[in-house]
Amino acid sequence: MKVISAAGAESHKDNVPDISTVAPMRMKTNSKIRILYFIDFIKTASAGTEGQLLKLIGGLDRKRFEVGLVILGRTEWIAENRFKLGCSVHEFEIREFSKIRTYCEIYRLYRFLKSWSPRIVHTFFPVSNVVGIVLSRITGVKHCLSSRRDYGQWMGPVSLIFTRLANVFAEKIVANSGPVKEITLRREKVNEQKVGIIYNGIDLADFARRLHQVKIESVRKELDIPDDSRVVGCVANFRAMKHLHTFLEAAELILQERKNIQFVLLGDGILRHDLENLAGRLNIKGNVNFLGRKSDILPYLAAIDIGVNCSEAEGLSNAIIEYMVAGIPCVVTNAGGNPDLVKDGATGLLFELDDAEELARKICFLLDHPDLCRRLARGAYDFVSKEFDLGTMISSYDRYYTGLLTGEL
Repeated sequence: MKVISAAGAESHKDNVPDISTVAPMRMKTNSKIRILYFIDFIKTASAGTEGQLLKLIGGLDRKRFEVGLVILGRTEWIAENRFKLGCSVHEFEIREFSKIRTYCEIYRLYRFLKSWSPRIVHTFFPVSNVVGIVLSRITGVKHCLSSRRDYGQWMGPVSLIFTRLANVFAEKIVANSGPVKEITLRREKVNEQKVGIIYNGIDLADFARRLHQVKIESVRKELDIPDDSRVVGCVANFRAMKHLHTFLEAAELILQERKNIQFVLLGDGILRHDLENLAGRLNIKGNVNFLGRKSDILPYLAAIDIGVNCSEAEGLSNAIIEYMVAGIPCVVTNAGGNPDLVKDGATGLLFELDDAEELARKICFLLDHPDLCRRLARGAYDFVSKEFDLGTMISSYDRYYTGLLTGEL
């Protein structure tokens, strides 16, 4: 087996402005800043965009901000958790545009916006980035921001047209990584000055505290993992862009030579049945655990020895950040925003998209070199703790919102 190069990939971060560098500012008025967030739906707090928005809502200074949340699609999670979010929650049903009821809901949302009168509207997800932005501007909201958090691989020609139209009404667009900003500029044809970057955040202190409390032996027993087995894990929604077939194909290659490896998939989605069938065809079901979606993945992270991400077009993967904070050496695709996080040989290892053989080889290399694993884990934690702390993210948004209102951004 060849020794893997430690040469690092250049980060996009050096080539784009970072909103977090905007100087702190204060409004001249003592009144609270009324901010209204839009999101299409929230099915779980553990998903990437939903989790980041909920952390932002929970972290904003309530002495300075009054916060509301508009949901454009009712879900069971919202029904169970709406009173725990620390802000007012307003539900509408705007997702099926072939139905007359949807347009009645749009009118109801219009009336709500007129009465609530936010000073800032910030939208997340495709429908909100169009409907929320356009309606807000029509009702007189001056400061309207939309978000970009992935490569827009879902965006067809019609969606792109409506998104570009909504961008005319948006004052700013906030991306969560350099590559996401670049593809937004290229595809949506917006002015570069309109798009800024604020990186995802994670509560490092809380994460470390909860991780320390995990009893790894209990988790391994729950998963029926033998004492002498190593664990390779992947946290992802089961969608096409996640390329989870590569994970299973690499598992099959590894299990041809090693039997004491267990593979764990944390997540769920429309491709679960297909992936379970693939594991059956590869004759590896005995070594693959489909754990489903967990409200708290941290105990399971504690039981993982190697973390994997096979995605084609991540913006800035929360799963990878969590691997890095948890001290898990990871192997991820050299695609999307992943190289912003993983510098090959310094904070993790990279492999080329859909190259199951390379992924298998690098997983085995890490399993055989515990000293390298420890070095990568230390480098990853040091990097994340400096760049992706939750407090840094919240402070960046605070300064950004204030800068919009004062005209200094």
